Amino acid sequence: MRSVKVSAMIATRRTHLVARLALAASLAAALVAGTTTPASAAAFGASNVVIYRVGTGSGSLGSPATAAFLDEYTPSGTLVQTIALPTTVSGANYRVVAKGDDKSEGALTRSGDTASLAFTGYDAALATTNLNGSTGTAVRRVVGLASCDGVLDTTTGLTDAQSKTEIRGAYSTDGDSLWVMGDNDSGGSAGIWYTTKGDSTSTNLIPAGEQVSHRFLSAFGGQLYETSSSSSINLAKVGSGLPTSLLSTPAFTSEGLSGSFYAYHLADLSPSAPGLDTLYIVEDGSSGGILKYSRVAGTWVASGKATVASSSGNIRGLTATVTGSTVKLFATTAQSNGALFTYTDATGYNTAIPAASAATLLTSAGTNKGFRGVALAPSCPPVEDPISPAASWFLATAVGGAILLVATTRSNRRQARVA
Repeated sequence: MRSVKVSAMIATRRTHLVARLALAASLAAALVAGTTTPASAAAFGASNVVIYRVGTGSGSLGSPATAAFLDEYTPSGTLVQTIALPTTVSGANYRVVAKGDDKSEGALTRSGDTASLAFTGYDAALATTNLNGSTGTAVRRVVGLASCDGVLDTTTGLTDAQSKTEIRGAYSTDGDSLWVMGDNDSGGSAGIWYTTKGDSTSTNLIPAGEQVSHRFLSAFGGQLYETSSSSSINLAKVGSGLPTSLLSTPAFTSEGLSGSFYAYHLADLSPSAPGLDTLYIVEDGSSGGILKYSRVAGTWVASGKATVASSSGNIRGLTATVTGSTVKLFATTAQSNGALFTYTDATGYNTAIPAASAATLLTSAGTNKGFRGVALAPSCPPVEDPISPAASWFLATAVGGAILLVATTRSNRRQARVA
C-alpha cells in the first residue's frame, strides 16, 4: 500500500514538474525570439487575491463584448500583475470576453485543491452585441482556468450550457472537473452544469421545473452550494456532495436564509460545533454588506455585519483567509469604478460583529473599469524531481539560439538565492 501511495505522489510531482519545465522552456524560447515575457507567465503570489475585471478604461462599459482581465493584488491592495484574458483564438483555446455592464457575471473561484482559478466568459469578438441572447453554437460559453503558475487554459467552450442566456461563473475541484452556472432568461437553457476541461458539451444537473437564476457557485466541505435570486432558495446545497448527473427533485436544499445574496464563504471556527459553523455572505441590497451567520443547534443565526461604503447595492465578490478563529475577508463591488474592500473578524464563532463595523477600502478599479468576482490566488504544491529528490530547482535561459535548462541541487539552490 505504501508503494502505491509513493507511486501516486511521484506521478503528481512529475506532472507539476513537467508543467513548470514547459513554462520555463516557453520563457526561454521567448528570450531567443527577442519577445517580451507575457504577463500570464508570472506565477501567482502566496496570500494574494485575484479579481475578475472588465474594461480597459478607454471607453464606458456597455452591453457589447469587452476585454476581461485577472488582476492580482497583495492583501494590502497593491497591484501585482494583470493577466489579459484572450480576445483572439489560439489553437484549442477560445476567446474569453464579457458583457461590460453586467454586474452579475464574472464570478471567480479557487479550486478545491487550491491550484487554479475558474472563470467564465464568451467566445466572441470584441464589441459583439447580444452576447447573452446568442445560442451556444454561435457563441460558445467558455470556462477558463488559470493555474498557479499563471498559465491560462480556455479550451472548454460549451455549446449547450447557458445557451441564449448568461454564463456567470464556475467552480472546479481539481482543474479538470467543472461545475458551471448562470442566469435563467426566458427561452434559455439555464441550470447548473457539469463538464470536464476541454469538453464542448455538459450535463445539466437541475430537473425541469426547478430552473432558477443562479448567482454564485462553490463548494465547501465537499458539498456544492449556490446562491439564487429565487426567494425559496437564496442559499442552498445542490444535491448531495459534488453531483455530476441529473438530480432528483428537489435538487436544492435551502439553508433557510432570506436575502439578496451573491458570493459566500463557509468556515469551521469552533472545535465544539460540528462541521462548517460560520457563514460569511454578501448581500447586495442598499442596506446590505458582509453578513455573518453562526450555525447554532443546526440553524443559522445572524451574527452582525460589516458595511461596505458606496457599494450602491452592488456587492458581488467575497473570499477569505482563516487563521484560527480570525477571518480576513475581501469583498468586491461591481458598480462602475468598483472597489476592493477588506474586513477582519476576530470575534470567532457565535459572536456578533460589533455594530457599526465597516470594511476598509483597499483600491478601486479605475475609470471605465469594473470589478466582478474575487478569489484567493492559487498556490502551487511543492515540486521535487521524482528521479532525483535532491534536484528540484530549474532555470531556463537562452544561450545563442539554444534553450538551456539547468537543474540544481537543494544546496545549490540555497547558494544561488544568496548570490
